[in-house]
Amino acid sequence: MKCKKCGSDWNSASGKVLTKCPFCDAELTEKENAHNSEAVRAIKDILKKYGVSVLSEKSRFIGLFGDYAPKLTHEKRILQLALDENTAKFFVNCKEAERENNLAKAQNNLLEVLNENTVKEILEIFVGVFGWNVKILEMIQKSVQQNTNSVPKNIATVRVLARYGVNEIGTYTGEVNAQGKPHGFGKAVYDNGNVYEGEWKDGSHNGQGKITYDHGVVYEGEWKDDWRYGKGKMIYANGDVYEGEWKADCRDGKGKMIYNNGKVKDGFWENGLFIGKSK
Repeated sequence: MKCKKCGSDWNSASGKVLTKCPFCDAELTEKENAHNSEAVRAIKDILKKYGVSVLSEKSRFIGLFGDYAPKLTHEKRILQLALDENTAKFFVNCKEAERENNLAKAQNNLLEVLNENTVKEILEIFVGVFGWNVKILEMIQKSVQQNTNSVPKNIATVRVLARYGVNEIGTYTGEVNAQGKPHGFGKAVYDNGNVYEGEWKDGSHNGQGKITYDHGVVYEGEWKDDWRYGKGKMIYANGDVYEGEWKADCRDGKGKMIYNNGKVKDGFWENGLFIGKSK
């Protein structure tokens, strides 16, 4: 860390945030106090020892960052996301005349998969590491804010409220609302093996969507508040197929079940049970 008043340079203990320069007692700026500054310091130390080529070795670099800055778990995570998108290529060996253009490219590249706040944090860190003019970053960040409503926003990990009050954690890519919840079209890959792709509303499956369960069952059709609700088709793991109406996750209404042995039930269903050819 470096004091802008006296020019003194020092390394504070990992995770420690200073409010005053230890040499001249000057008040440090908000940016100098931020955890991002600690991340910048750690990365500079890593690059000084191992060279910039280590940025292309994602697993090794993330491991080193964890060793150099063990308390910065959030910064470690967003750096992993940045390296997954090959962000470093926009900064390494970049000429001064190309910085503005490269920073804009880095921003647009990251916005394809991350939300604007995460993009800002990542750009701040890389700008600090490579010593670029902060005014350029502020201009890019302003552009991000202006385009918030026009750029499809994406988040990395979301917690989705599933049926029966169980929280499922998964990786989500798609549009989100102002509160950061899945809203619009997107895909979630859950830790339990389930994969959903389709329409969302305020964090829940709503509209048309397809889910592939970890046990091999596939449903494609209408959803309402995370329930199979409306018209849809279910292909079971044993080969049975149901196509028709659903209500609260159950076969309910007019529908047709074709069993793998050739038997067919075509008519009306209620709470998952076949009640006959007429209702």
